Amino acid sequence: MHCMKSLLILLVLVNCMYISKAQPGTLDSSFGANGKVLGEAFQGVANSMIVQPDGKIVIGGTQYGEHSGFLVARYNMNGTLDINFGDSGRAVNNLGDVAFSKIIYSIALQKDGKIVAVGQYASTGDNSGFAIMRFNSDGSIDKQFGDNGLTITSVSGNYDIVRDMGILPDGTIIVTGDTEKNPNDNKRSFLASYNSSGNLNESFGNKGILIITLIDVADIRALGITNDSKIIIGGYYKTFEKSILLKFNSDGNADKSFGNNGLAELSFNSNIYFNQLNDIAINPDNSIVATGFVQQFSNEYYNIIAEKFLSNGTPDSSFGTNAYSLIGIEKKNIYANSVLSESNGKVIASGYYVDKGIGYFLVSAFTKNGKPDSTFGINGIQTTSFEGSGTAYCSALQEDGKILLAGTNADYSIPRYQVAITRYMGNGSDKLMYVKIKHWLHHHGITWENKPNNLINYYSIQSSTNGNAFTEVARIFSNHHGGIQTYTAANNATANYRVAAISNTGNITYSNTLTLTATPTIQLYPNPAKNNLHIQGLPAGTTKLTVTDISGNTSIIATTNSTVYSINIAQLTSGNYLLHIKTANEVITKQFIKE
Repeated sequence: MHCMKSLLILLVLVNCMYISKAQPGTLDSSFGANGKVLGEAFQGVANSMIVQPDGKIVIGGTQYGEHSGFLVARYNMNGTLDINFGDSGRAVNNLGDVAFSKIIYSIALQKDGKIVAVGQYASTGDNSGFAIMRFNSDGSIDKQFGDNGLTITSVSGNYDIVRDMGILPDGTIIVTGDTEKNPNDNKRSFLASYNSSGNLNESFGNKGILIITLIDVADIRALGITNDSKIIIGGYYKTFEKSILLKFNSDGNADKSFGNNGLAELSFNSNIYFNQLNDIAINPDNSIVATGFVQQFSNEYYNIIAEKFLSNGTPDSSFGTNAYSLIGIEKKNIYANSVLSESNGKVIASGYYVDKGIGYFLVSAFTKNGKPDSTFGINGIQTTSFEGSGTAYCSALQEDGKILLAGTNADYSIPRYQVAITRYMGNGSDKLMYVKIKHWLHHHGITWENKPNNLINYYSIQSSTNGNAFTEVARIFSNHHGGIQTYTAANNATANYRVAAISNTGNITYSNTLTLTATPTIQLYPNPAKNNLHIQGLPAGTTKLTVTDISGNTSIIATTNSTVYSINIAQLTSGNYLLHIKTANEVITKQFIKE
């Protein structure tokens, strides 16, 4: 460990700055087993996920096995199944055995806490349609919806595939997907509108169904609702050369103020020859972020792409390069299925990557300007392994900024498919622990609250000359009793500083990086010292001096009213010690070495 220097930091800022509870992208050890939850009680896959206002987590997908069907399961905030929901945490419906394929692709939460789910069913041959179900908040079927809780729709009469769903503020349910009369026909995209009772809104499109004519030969994958109750759907042309967004009014008419008469496109440079947009998210200002994956002539491996459009459909040129940005892992294929937009403007794209036939959950982050976020995971990417092969299909953002991924973990040797959920610390996870920096009355320095029973082992003060490579210059151990921790310094150099909190389990919390100008005041000399340690620059008034070892054990206590003082340290054993200088206004901690 580098020797700790005694620093006094001249801080120009007077306000408070906060740090996240752990580095963004780190698995949240308070969730499940070290951040991971596997569905041991049943086989299945999660395709959609929401977080309720009370923090409970709801997933929608399919359950495999003898009792297969639409699956909705609810979890407590710690990752355990909510036994008060459905049958010991899950609700399964087999659609009355009218279908042999039953998969939920999207779920949404109504204002009254009821859960709406839309999914695919296939009955015979190529014949398929989609079904909408509504569950009460306790997991029981809402029999007031549709026909005893179920509404079945067929668009073409042969082959329909549903992709996504949203709920308008008035309770109207909007569904999107693709349809074709037979496998030789081109797919056509559609929107369907239902009232809150589960019946088609006949004033929307053709008796509730709108076949989209703005585009031809496209694949629609995602749907979002704007703050002004308009509908945006996203996908890509089947030629894979462009991403597309379409915007509609709530009555199904195209919003011609968006893009080109309701259609917005994003083109790429000539190096990208394959693009698949899989998800979109709407920002508070109605701008849109999107994600998927691309392939380039210069790189045989797939990369994740993040895209951004302004609220009028114009590609946002301030994001990445020409409104898009790529992130990848060298010599690995990575794919994004879901996108989130954080309140600070950062974009979270999640999915999976495959290495030697094994899948891994993957979550990546981009800054608000579209650059890979170097503060998240490793170079903007975090991956998570399971004992089997993991694939993440959906994601959700908690109110505290933590990031949830869900999908499946496949064990092909059995075979078995388990619902898999992971939770990561996010950029917004900063409400439980913080570093507080303020301008002191007589001195300047770093101060932060050491909360009781916080499970912090020690605090690491780190400095850097360039803001990138940090070196530990001080280590202060937590006393677990609570109180204000401080650190000051005495060299005259301008440098960048941050504080890291290291928990008993090894989780690390990083603060904001501050560029500070240091000015000498209180000085210790000689340092290292053998018999006497001299202190110079003490403030006027009574000062209490306490010497402790780095574990917090007190060795010497003294009091002085002078601005200079000498402490006899001859009786101390050799090693590192801390001198705590307590005045009427503050406590300053400085380190010295006993020879």
